[in-house]
Amino acid sequence: HLEEGGGQADIYSTTEDIDMSPFVDTTAVFLALRGTSFAAAYGSIKDSCKPEIQWNIELGDFVDSHPELLLEAHDALCEMRKRANDLFRDFDILATPCVM
Repeated sequence: HLEEGGGQADIYSTTEDIDMSPFVDTTAVFLALRGTSFAAAYGSIKDSCKPEIQWNIELGDFVDSHPELLLEAHDALCEMRKRANDLFRDFDILATPCVM
């Protein structure tokens, strides 16, 4: 939270626990949607792509051939966006550890 006081913004942290469990499926959603994007963009040249790209194309083809999976991924993405928006109604900044 940021609080205005005396012309300065004071930054303070909160010990409130944030439930991040709604975001646990982000990797699966990302992979499914990226795969469909790769299949659409590179499917016609799949054999000339490196193995990692071929894997994404094959995943995308699989997801595309199962419309319920694609719908589930899109629904999950919408839900994650909603929850992220809800999170930022209460918090101005989200700092997380990262490794490079």
